Amino acid sequence: MDRPWDETARCNLRICRVADHNRRATRAYAPPQILANTPEQQAVWDDQLNLLEAAFYAPGRIALPAAYGTSLSVGQPCVLIARANKDSWVISVADPTQTLRQIKVTLSGKTQQEVLFELPTGGGAGETVTKTMTR
Repeated sequence: MDRPWDETARCNLRICRVADHNRRATRAYAPPQILANTPEQQAVWDDQLNLLEAAFYAPGRIALPAAYGTSLSVGQPCVLIARANKDSWVISVADPTQTLRQIKVTLSGKTQQEVLFELPTGGGAGETVTKTMTR
């Protein structure tokens, strides 16, 4: 079966590939920093993306890099991704066991903030929930 060919799409694809290659080639790569690697938790920090990725196998606390002057703790086992923006944190949590109804996340620094994430149940159990917290 013949497919119509769109020359514009072909050119745009080439431009995007070249732009992506050039961006990656000029940006210095810094590997993620390992913040924790224990039986209770595993966590890495990506300085270029301002991103924390963590797996908590028990309630616990992670000290974030000094520039952020804060720590993050969870009250229940979970997987978590947190991105630091200029004036907020965007935090996503999930319960891979699909048994929890809520997860408490606390950011401690100059001030302490606690947020309760209500988790989906039934057919939505295990899905990710995202909230924003001010810095």
